[in-house]
Amino acid sequence: MRGPLGFPGRLAVVAFVQQEDRQPSPLIPILVVPIRVDLSNVRELTSPIAEALGAGAIHVVLDFSVTEAVDSTALGALVQIHKKVQAAQGQLVLFGVGDSVRRVLALTRLDSVFKLASNRSEALSLLSR
Repeated sequence: MRGPLGFPGRLAVVAFVQQEDRQPSPLIPILVVPIRVDLSNVRELTSPIAEALGAGAIHVVLDFSVTEAVDSTALGALVQIHKKVQAAQGQLVLFGVGDSVRRVLALTRLDSVFKLASNRSEALSLLSR
């Protein structure tokens, strides 16, 4: 199944933004993460990101504002995404992370691995740091 903007699955691509202070200025995909990410739908998270990276994106911004739960499969996928983005000399930023997901990230100490932002604007500003 193809999702918004031709990406597979149900992960919504909200926007591709161009970062003004970068030359050349790469497009940055901003993707909305589903309500729940687990073994049954983790590919809906990883496939569009792999496609975006394959198309030349180096940074990835994930919107967790509607996400209520993630399991260990999702955490493993986020770590792999983080590694792929770093290998491309880019950054992964998560924003809008709710309390339940934030607790899971804290318990696994992944909150110190990922860049976390409150909102989209802050997430984009973290990419320049």
